[in-house]
Amino acid sequence: MMFLLEATPFLRELSVAVQKHFCHGEYNNEARNRRLFWKHSDFRHNHLENLKIAGFEAEDKYLTFVRVVMERATNLKTIVLTDEEPCGHCYFPDKTSSPIGSWYPKNENEDPITKQLKDGFSSSVQIIFLR
Repeated sequence: MMFLLEATPFLRELSVAVQKHFCHGEYNNEARNRRLFWKHSDFRHNHLENLKIAGFEAEDKYLTFVRVVMERATNLKTIVLTDEEPCGHCYFPDKTSSPIGSWYPKNENEDPITKQLKDGFSSSVQIIFLR
């Protein structure tokens, strides 16, 4: 994903929507267990101000991605993290019948996640959790 930031050095806002299902197929639990690997780079993005992740979950791969963006985006001001948005094709997730469930942090878990994201940074980035 960082290659997108490297390819768009004047981007001011990045919005990412993560879906954990397939409209026309079976949900593949193997996708949840895939690891993201980050190529070491000294790249700095000087224009990105806002990052939004819809479908954020309190898992290492999401936390690592946000921390890498915080480290590389020198002008980052706001991070908005939301639960998965309904699919426009099948309206997944139906919160009453989802076999997967959401790992989106509940209110009482937001502060530890914010602390974990900011740990080791002197950043004044505002992290907002939306429902």
